[in-house]
This record gives sequence, C-alpha cells and structure tokens, in this order.
Amino acid sequence: MPAGYTTEIDFGDYNARDFKNRHGDMPVNARVIEKKLDFKCSNISDGVRIYLKLEANTNPDNPDAIDLGNPDIGAIVTRKTGTVLRPGTDDNVELDVGPLNGVDRDASVTLKAYPISTTGKIPQSGEFDGVATLSLEVE
Repeated sequence: MPAGYTTEIDFGDYNARDFKNRHGDMPVNARVIEKKLDFKCSNISDGVRIYLKLEANTNPDNPDAIDLGNPDIGAIVTRKTGTVLRPGTDDNVELDVGPLNGVDRDASVTLKAYPISTTGKIPQSGEFDGVATLSLEVE
C-alpha cells in the first residue's frame, strides 16, 4: 500500500432506532467489516518489526471509538483477535512480515471495524463519516 493510500469502510445503512439502548454496542443488524491491508516495504532487513498505529479524533462519549461527527455513534477498530485499537494512544498492532524478496518485504495486517452506539440514544438522522490515519513504525 503506497503512502497516502485511501481505503473506505462502508458500514451500510441503519435505522436510527437500531442504536437505541445499545450503549457501547453495535446497532441492531450491524456487521463487522474485516479488511486486510498489504504493504510493500523496501530496504527492510531481517529481524525488523513493523507496527501500525491508529490516529483519529475520538468520540466525546467513548474514547475507544473514532468520532463520526455525531456524539451518539462512533466506529471501533480492532485487531484481528478483537482487541480494540484505540485511536490517539500508544496502542499498536504488529504486522506480519514476509520473507526478503530482493530488497523488499511484504507486510500485512488484518483489522476489523464496526459502528457502535456511544450513548444509547437515538442518533440524529443523516450520513456520518469519520477519518483515521494509519501510521507505520519500524523497529
């Protein structure tokens, strides 16, 4: 994945009632979206570890969730195992690094994402979106 690459995750459409009484949980009929991200790394030697960090504005009612512009809803990103990758923290996830191929290595990570109700209240109707940046750190 080249620097500056954009990927979108569409959670689909929900009725505002689907969020009611779901404080901290996914709305009714929501699904978890799984994304595998692949990277080509140049000049990476043996023993190098690569970590991914999530940077985003957090929801005012749930600091584990990415802000979607509505205080009643947010987006959660997790590692493949389900552990939350909290935005704006030192949480990170290690990438799987493949064998050396000339001077390059392939690396990948699988993340999951899903919407949640952050307050348990019925959110205002409309379209909502959020932006997060994934940063790679090499050790």
